[in-house]
Amino acid sequence: MEDGGKAPVWFKRRMLLSVLLCVVCLLIGTVGFLYYGDQVMLILSAAVCALGVFKAWTAFRIIATEDYDTVEGICIGIKPKPLRRYRQIQIIDDEGNESTLYLGKRLKLQIGCRYRFFFKRGDRQITGSDHLDTLLALNLFLGYEEVP
Repeated sequence: MEDGGKAPVWFKRRMLLSVLLCVVCLLIGTVGFLYYGDQVMLILSAAVCALGVFKAWTAFRIIATEDYDTVEGICIGIKPKPLRRYRQIQIIDDEGNESTLYLGKRLKLQIGCRYRFFFKRGDRQITGSDHLDTLLALNLFLGYEEVP
């Protein structure tokens, strides 16, 4: 893995959208409170807003400290894992080193395209179970971008 460089555009956009969603949620809760007098709606929307702001602040901290790693390469294979929430992605970098990543099935990847994957730095826990190790590693995945 290489050290992270300049923060990608999608990373900043995700943080901005998270804050905007929090503000909209708080506004809806406030309007509900003022119009209907519903205190529960105000409290719940404030809680959702606080959690969203915390998540955005965490993303900002990752960007500011460049606390992420990147893996870049050409996708050479995608193997689905039946009854699992992830797929096995094989990539090859510029030096010819082949790597295997286990990423979610919702990612729209194509064989032959060049991608840059972003992972949060952290202590990777090895439990001995392939399934459990993969699930723990999925929590470190931040996103990806196609590299032209």
